[in-house]
Amino acid sequence: MAPCDFPGWAMSLVDGAIPHTACFWGSGAWIDGEIVVHTSWLNNIPAEAILDWERHKHADTVSLKLLANAGQVVNFSNADLRGEYAYEPLFRPVGIEQLMGIYLPNPLTGLYDAISLYRADPAAAFGADECRAFAGVVPHLVEARRVNYLDGLNADRAHSAIPLRRHVAVADLKGVLHAAEDDFIHLARLEWPNWQGARLPEALLARLGEGGEHCFGEKTVVRWLCRNDTYRLSIRPRTPADSLSERERQIARHFAEGRSHKGIALDFEISPSTVRNHLSTIYRKLDIHGKAELTALLSQID
Repeated sequence: MAPCDFPGWAMSLVDGAIPHTACFWGSGAWIDGEIVVHTSWLNNIPAEAILDWERHKHADTVSLKLLANAGQVVNFSNADLRGEYAYEPLFRPVGIEQLMGIYLPNPLTGLYDAISLYRADPAAAFGADECRAFAGVVPHLVEARRVNYLDGLNADRAHSAIPLRRHVAVADLKGVLHAAEDDFIHLARLEWPNWQGARLPEALLARLGEGGEHCFGEKTVVRWLCRNDTYRLSIRPRTPADSLSERERQIARHFAEGRSHKGIALDFEISPSTVRNHLSTIYRKLDIHGKAELTALLSQID
């Protein structure tokens, strides 16, 4: 399923258990004391409502209460909602009289999802059972959306320069994460131990700005593509084969694929003896003794 279609499909299932007249699903990051919104999905609410929220978010007391109760459902009845600053500029104009929402942060990545259900009937408050059901289902919705998003990226990588067996993440051009596999975070922290997530490590972001498509760290190798105003990154542990030069890697691959010394020599316009010298150096660097070991090590690198 396309990532843009997932929230609508998921929330249509929720409506069967917890009826609502409108809903919102937003995601983003909390950076330097400010909410940075990546995506927002609205159902039965005008798209202009997001622009209104941007103008009033500094005083949006409803969002502040969701933030203060992160991970818990906050239920605003009609009377509660009317007492909030955001009611008149944000909720009343679009017919929202009941609100049940939750702000769910991911402590590993620094990202968040916020989901709210709305009702237009002032007398139809969300009940305690509905709150409990909502609290139980939202973490599963958020994880399912993340998996759907990353699975779509994996399918795309099957036709791209990024290999399939790496751990991936997506960030915008400012380095703010949009999604990441858990193992991407764990491996990145091996290379940058003080990194706390939400925005890519400054050293890596600097490399992205320099262009290219990969960088070798002390413990990891990161590759990336820039597409549709986002960076699509992959990371893997560094291996002994990463010590090979580009020419050595090319010769090693040709040899592992079954090319003879003479064939490789023709390919690279060098002598067969030079090919043998390169292979001897490659075996010594990798501390191996046969083609099977070479093939296995080459399979671990880009």
